[in-house]
Amino acid sequence: MDSLAPSFGRTVYRLRWAVIVTWLIIFGCAAVFAPRVTSVLKGGGYSTPTSQSGRAYNAIGRLYGGHALAFTAVFRPDRQVPRAALLSDMRGFQERVRHHIRSLQPGPLRFSPDGRLGFVRLFTAPRQDLAIPLTRNVRALLQNHRGIRAYLTGASAIFYDMEQVSDADLRHMEIITFPMALVILLLIFGTLVGAFMPVSMGPLTVTAALAVIFFLG
Repeated sequence: MDSLAPSFGRTVYRLRWAVIVTWLIIFGCAAVFAPRVTSVLKGGGYSTPTSQSGRAYNAIGRLYGGHALAFTAVFRPDRQVPRAALLSDMRGFQERVRHHIRSLQPGPLRFSPDGRLGFVRLFTAPRQDLAIPLTRNVRALLQNHRGIRAYLTGASAIFYDMEQVSDADLRHMEIITFPMALVILLLIFGTLVGAFMPVSMGPLTVTAALAVIFFLG
């Protein structure tokens, strides 16, 4: 085993140009499919609709009209806004959801005990996973005018916002840590080529891994 590593290293060095070209080909092919990984991955995975319990739950839902709460739209009017304007906005939102997003079913209008806030709940089929991918489309149907502010909340909307914040923080962290890692590696290896090699392999391997995940998905 001890002699295997030097032998492998000598082989890679002897075929270094072939290794570099092979990696460039892998990276070029992977770069085509890696950005499409989001088309086969989705938020959720908290239940298994094809399991016995999932099928039973769905059957009960179809027979007795059960649904799963996905979103809650909150309408907050200013004090001078009449009740009729608030009702008009809420009903308009219901109609837009019915027309544009067939997989969601709006519930009846609801109001806070003091009547200041209005709520429209949106339901999905029973036992369906979180409707995270629909968040952006649902928010696009909300309208803020005539002194009425509309917000979207619920488990699906919250998880969507968490994913967006996490992605933004990850990109921000990469911008900061990449130069720091390059400087540290430069101090360790003493040459720019030696410092750049570990850093360059990161994007190559991540891109290849995402492409593999795309095909598996």
